[in-house]
Amino acid sequence: MTKYDKLIMKILKGRSDANIAFDELRNLLINLGFEERVRSSHHIFVKSGVEELISLQR
Repeated sequence: MTKYDKLIMKILKGRSDANIAFDELRNLLINLGFEERVRSSHHIFVKSGVEELISLQR
Protein backbone atom coordinates (compact mmCIF):
# COMPACT_ATOMS: atom_id res chain seq x y z
CA MET A 1 0.00 0.00 0.00
CA THR A 2 1.50 3.35 -1.05
CA LYS A 3 1.59 6.46 1.13
CA TYR A 4 -1.15 7.94 -1.06
CA ASP A 5 -3.34 4.85 -0.54
CA LYS A 6 -2.86 5.17 3.22
CA LEU A 7 -3.75 8.86 3.10
CA ILE A 8 -6.89 8.17 1.04
CA MET A 9 -7.99 5.55 3.57
CA LYS A 10 -7.35 8.01 6.41
CA ILE A 11 -9.48 10.64 4.64
CA LEU A 12 -12.30 8.22 3.83
CA LYS A 13 -12.54 7.05 7.45
CA GLY A 14 -13.30 10.68 8.37
CA ARG A 15 -11.83 10.48 11.86
CA SER A 16 -8.56 12.32 11.23
CA ASP A 17 -9.51 15.42 9.26
CA ALA A 18 -7.64 17.75 11.62
CA ASN A 19 -4.53 15.56 11.50
CA ILE A 20 -3.93 15.70 7.75
CA ALA A 21 -1.08 18.01 6.85
CA PHE A 22 -1.71 20.61 4.16
CA ASP A 23 1.31 19.48 2.12
CA GLU A 24 0.19 15.83 2.26
CA LEU A 25 -3.25 16.71 0.91
CA ARG A 26 -1.82 19.06 -1.71
CA ASN A 27 0.60 16.39 -2.97
CA LEU A 28 -2.20 13.81 -3.07
CA LEU A 29 -4.39 16.06 -5.22
CA ILE A 30 -1.52 16.79 -7.60
CA ASN A 31 -0.73 13.06 -7.78
CA LEU A 32 -4.39 12.41 -8.66
CA GLY A 33 -4.10 14.76 -11.64
CA PHE A 34 -5.55 17.98 -10.28
CA GLU A 35 -4.14 21.30 -11.46
CA GLU A 36 -3.34 23.87 -8.81
CA ARG A 37 -3.91 27.63 -8.90
CA VAL A 38 -2.73 29.78 -6.01
CA ARG A 39 -4.36 33.04 -5.04
CA SER A 40 -2.90 34.48 -1.88
CA SER A 41 -3.36 31.79 0.80
CA HIS A 42 -6.00 29.88 -1.21
CA HIS A 43 -5.00 26.88 -3.28
CA ILE A 44 -7.65 25.93 -5.84
CA PHE A 45 -7.56 22.51 -7.49
CA VAL A 46 -9.39 21.65 -10.70
CA LYS A 47 -9.48 18.58 -12.90
CA SER A 48 -11.14 17.87 -16.21
CA GLY A 49 -14.18 15.69 -15.65
CA VAL A 50 -14.65 16.83 -12.04
CA GLU A 51 -17.36 19.49 -11.77
CA GLU A 52 -16.56 20.73 -8.27
CA LEU A 53 -13.38 22.62 -7.49
CA ILE A 54 -11.43 22.02 -4.32
CA SER A 55 -10.31 25.07 -2.39
CA LEU A 56 -7.80 24.72 0.45
CA GLN A 57 -6.60 27.56 2.60
CA ARG A 58 -3.13 27.44 4.03
